[in-house]
Amino acid sequence: LVLDSLALIAAILLAAIGGEAFLRGVLGFSAWLRLPKMLVATTLAAFATSSPELTVSSLAALAGKPEIGLGDALGSNVVNIALILGIALMFGSLPARLEEIRRDMILALAVPFITFFLISDGVLSRADGAVLLCLFVFWLVMMARQALHHRRQQLEEAPDAQAVKFWLISLYALLGLGCLLFAGKPTPHHRNRYF
Repeated sequence: LVLDSLALIAAILLAAIGGEAFLRGVLGFSAWLRLPKMLVATTLAAFATSSPELTVSSLAALAGKPEIGLGDALGSNVVNIALILGIALMFGSLPARLEEIRRDMILALAVPFITFFLISDGVLSRADGAVLLCLFVFWLVMMARQALHHRRQQLEEAPDAQAVKFWLISLYALLGLGCLLFAGKPTPHHRNRYF
């Protein structure tokens, strides 16, 4: 019990440090690439902050317990929207325009319903996984197209490069990503016990 508590505290601290460092990196990349912060947050930040869930789910699936990944994915969606967004809004209002987030909002709401439909036969198969991955690739392509379009407009309006230290923002991003990945990795004690 003591080891479990210490491991949990260490994981929370690593996730906090990693999240802070990666946020600095994301904001730096946003300025360097001349992309809106919302767009960078929906891609780079979303990937990084989901890395602990990806680590846990992948290790659980490899250990023959994929149900942990399903619970982790569904639970993290509820936590991200209800808890994290709720707490963030308690510190201040968030200006949001529907036309900017409509596509992401539709997909974010549609994917759980699609998952519910896929699980209605009592099993999530490799084919179902392929369907979900195709949806993810579609979203990724749309985000890349939006990013390239916005960057082209920014370069036409202000062609001079911004003074942003690429090495520093890369260091922040890599440090944050490493901490987030490590926070989601079970210790040998927990791997033997649960997996």
